[in-house]
Amino acid sequence: MAKYVFLDTETTGLDPHKGNHRIIDLACVEYEDSTPTGHVFNLKINPEGKKSVKSAFRVHGILDEELEGKPTFSDIHQQFIEFIKDRHLVIFNAAFDLRFLNAELNRVNYPSTVSDICAEVTCAMELAKSKFGVRKISQDAACLRYNIDISSRTKHSALLDASLCAELFFKLLDDSVEPLESTPQQNKHTPTKAISIPRAFKNKETGLYTQLNFCKNPECKNFGVVAKNPTYKANGELKRGLGNEYKLTWSDDKSEHLLTCKLCGHSTTMIHNRCFELEVKRLSTIYEPVEPTCQNKAIPGQPKTFRPYYIPTSPENRRGIKKFKPRCKNRDKGIYTHPELYKLDGKAQPDRIIERVVKKPTRKGGKPVTQIIKEEKLGSQLLTCHACNSKLTVKLNPANRHYRDADNVKIFKELMNKDILNRMMEKHELGAKVIYDKINFFYEQALAFDHYHSQMIDHAVATRTLSLSSDRQFYLSNWGDHNMPKPTPIVNTSTVDNHSGFVFVSDVNFDFTSDYQEINKEHREKKSRKSSLITDATRNTY
Repeated sequence: MAKYVFLDTETTGLDPHKGNHRIIDLACVEYEDSTPTGHVFNLKINPEGKKSVKSAFRVHGILDEELEGKPTFSDIHQQFIEFIKDRHLVIFNAAFDLRFLNAELNRVNYPSTVSDICAEVTCAMELAKSKFGVRKISQDAACLRYNIDISSRTKHSALLDASLCAELFFKLLDDSVEPLESTPQQNKHTPTKAISIPRAFKNKETGLYTQLNFCKNPECKNFGVVAKNPTYKANGELKRGLGNEYKLTWSDDKSEHLLTCKLCGHSTTMIHNRCFELEVKRLSTIYEPVEPTCQNKAIPGQPKTFRPYYIPTSPENRRGIKKFKPRCKNRDKGIYTHPELYKLDGKAQPDRIIERVVKKPTRKGGKPVTQIIKEEKLGSQLLTCHACNSKLTVKLNPANRHYRDADNVKIFKELMNKDILNRMMEKHELGAKVIYDKINFFYEQALAFDHYHSQMIDHAVATRTLSLSSDRQFYLSNWGDHNMPKPTPIVNTSTVDNHSGFVFVSDVNFDFTSDYQEINKEHREKKSRKSSLITDATRNTY
């Protein structure tokens, strides 16, 4: 006569180690063969101050106040051990409950685990997964396959779950009982809803369409075949699925529908084609400096992009009728790449000389002396567009009207020396926004510097002899495997024009495909070959 004990627990959380969670409800039901003996061990347990997390409370509904005054696990562990000793223990999702039970036994310094105390431990969930041929299944779903009544299980209870586990276990062992092929649907069926595939996007410049919603598996027949939108039946009802060999599946992790190929099962996130095109355009221009262009862009909905002109009605009223100029054809053509489209039209702001009081030594190693330094501040250049006669202003000094521009050089040097931003904010008494604005300013100036010299490089090489400097630096980088620390040299070679400071090239020769085992093998072979040559040379000498 085989004696079984069916066990279940309710806990304050999911992990007894990371969250230090505890058991609050423990139930054991004894069976002899397939008949209950009437011996039941069921107690609420005081978790000693540990409160249930919200997700756990939603499952079992046990209030923390209900557990006050209940016995602790230390008080009842001997009764529990006697109840399960030398019995065949059956648990649904045994790994979860055993982890908590062993943690509780460890807290009371009990020398053995649950598996050592019992004669055998069986996981009813693994048995059900094997029986139904599925990768995962819940206790409710397994019970429904055998038409076991679970209507009373509105909340999880250790005693109720242990009793359901017993009923399910014996049905799983009985081959004469045929389960249902699939789990009956419990929730109310929702009507089919049409979810359209993102429409293709037409590029106005090239006239080509972009549609990226297809199977991304290159070995599948659907690779490159665009998914079609849902179709309708003859009576006007919506058909389930899509128009071809695709379907939409819901992802709980991403909280969205995925496009799934019916042929290979590969799922992919649906892509908004217009957003993809705009992002590609943005990334393609991310390292290009923004050039000033004609401001007459005339974008609908943006009044500041329109440029007005006035038709005089009389000599006295020169601003009679206000009209707006049509969109200029030079609106996207920069003044540097297309200088022939613009003309210089004087200064919008004149150059000026400012005096700055600084305190610095007059000679190396000397004491700081207060000095007045004169600096020239360039004004702003006024330009006129040849096409629409609109005017635009360009700052000749990029730092003009820049907040605390005197600190720019100091902050730039500190950034190059990898200084901490919080320390820079404290030192210069600047806010985080100002620091980040200055970083963006440095980035824009670096792009402008690189763009200018890239355009001038052909002319510079052709008209003068360059004075170049090259330098090589070696960096040692360890392998990620801690068991095999092997310093790998990374060589960086840079070449710079001494006149302008323009960096022609900066290459790193690290090979990401290198394998330290192959390097060691090659090194041993070279070493062995070298030693054999030395041996041969020694023999020839003697």
